[in-house]
Amino acid sequence: MFYVCGEIFPCWWDDITHVYAEVTAGESSSFSLSPLVSIGRVISTVCRLDFFSTEIAMTPAGQFVTVDYVNEICDMRLQSRHPDGVPDRLALAISGLLAEAARGSGNRSS
Repeated sequence: MFYVCGEIFPCWWDDITHVYAEVTAGESSSFSLSPLVSIGRVISTVCRLDFFSTEIAMTPAGQFVTVDYVNEICDMRLQSRHPDGVPDRLALAISGLLAEAARGSGNRSS
């Protein structure tokens, strides 16, 4: 999952091929993945970063286990150029949010 400036982007990630796929709304509902959002928010509160990824596994019993809490340097290679990259649509959304945050930070007074 990616956390970007308050937005949560759940993804499937194959631990063998390292290929990403975005989680659809239907998949989120079918697999009861809504707790990923609250887990991501808790992690962001602790690490206080605006952009990171985290790896969360689900046990056969349906319990979520955070495997890798905070990856603060995310590999943002595009999937259209690298099979194990981030899906292009997702990379575009992430870069847009980061650009928006950077524009907003220039307007803050000290």
